[in-house]
Amino acid sequence: MARLAPWLAVALLVAVALALAAPGAQGDVDAAARPTPYDVQLELGPFYFNPSIVHHGGVYLSTARTAHMKRIDRTNWWFNDAYICMSTAPTFETVSCRKFDPWQGRFQECLWGSERRVADVDTEGLEDPKLFTWPGKGVFAVFGRKPEALGASPYCRDPVFVQFIVQVVALDKSDPWSIRRPRELKPGPFAGSLYQPRGEPIKEKNWMPFVRGDQLYMVHSVVPHRVFRMSPQGVAVQQFLTTNEPLLAPFAGQDVHGGPPVVLMGGAEPYYLGIFHFFMTFGSGSAKVKQYHHYFYKTEAVPPFRICAVSQELPLVTRKRDDASGKRDWTHQRIWKDTSQTAYASGLYVDGDRVLVSYGSSDIDARLLALGVADVEAMFQQPFDCSGARVLDGGSGEPLPAGGAAGGGDASGGWEKPQRWQHRRAHQNGGA
Repeated sequence: MARLAPWLAVALLVAVALALAAPGAQGDVDAAARPTPYDVQLELGPFYFNPSIVHHGGVYLSTARTAHMKRIDRTNWWFNDAYICMSTAPTFETVSCRKFDPWQGRFQECLWGSERRVADVDTEGLEDPKLFTWPGKGVFAVFGRKPEALGASPYCRDPVFVQFIVQVVALDKSDPWSIRRPRELKPGPFAGSLYQPRGEPIKEKNWMPFVRGDQLYMVHSVVPHRVFRMSPQGVAVQQFLTTNEPLLAPFAGQDVHGGPPVVLMGGAEPYYLGIFHFFMTFGSGSAKVKQYHHYFYKTEAVPPFRICAVSQELPLVTRKRDDASGKRDWTHQRIWKDTSQTAYASGLYVDGDRVLVSYGSSDIDARLLALGVADVEAMFQQPFDCSGARVLDGGSGEPLPAGGAAGGGDASGGWEKPQRWQHRRAHQNGGA
């Protein structure tokens, strides 16, 4: 029987009941069956962006983020909030949302400052929670925030931004992976090759989870393709490191980043499907703008997970500035920067014969690009070919344990007070 985090359990029952009784419930069913491909805006809430959609137990779940900037004592602050939403359809036409904070406000972040100062910027709150499902275990979220302030100094030590994992829906509370309180994800014994003392402040972002059997893996970087096998305590215990210079040559010189969870594509020749991105910067000062580019990539379905195919660019929608007429097709929210050409793929999920790419548009909209499996395959112009890949580390660290994952769990609580959900009928906007 599925067990939800206490802060989510009551809200889920209320949300599902209201959604099924809402006048638009049949529309949700119709939307779930609409032909692909399609791209729609998701009306999750005001200024909600960077959604991450999964389907579990007959309900669609999505996390999302809001952000605003404020100048305080010569520092530009980013204030972030995260939310979790539920619906009976992936288009979220009928939606219920509430704040996503596993600590319930009981977490004191450190400050960016002292010798690890990050320019004139600081940040507060959870960023970009990404959902993934684990068959037999439930639903999990991976997200980022600054570390907790520990000791006498209020300032962060490296890394100054870290990734956490927490379980949202648990199918077995006795499972070692029943993570009721967030755990920090750490490179463990592999940190020495990643962290350079007295270098630039280290930010751990875009760890991309995926499941193989009863093991959890994290893509730490795409170029080179560094994959960690994780322990239930959140520490990397094994590393696979590969590269494929011929295949990735078109992206040489770009700062390639990861993004949403990686998913398994079944069939006669299964593979893992992921998304990477890079951005190009134009202009300067207040006119500086980042233009984002996203691509699917395929890896083999077994270690060491070599990258063997890269797609054409994903056609993600942004609120780009219009031409010289002076008109604009986008609106700033509470962010000073020009985010008109920002896009970020924050969710990836296989929903039957559909692949759901949920993404943020211009740091102001939540959108869904739904593709058929054939649509995804058509984006790959070259065959699946691993011949150009090189293995730099074929699995150093702890070998895969026989008979399953090892390690204990954490039975501590921390999510005690269910909060009220906002329920409404959202207006569905079409997209490109």
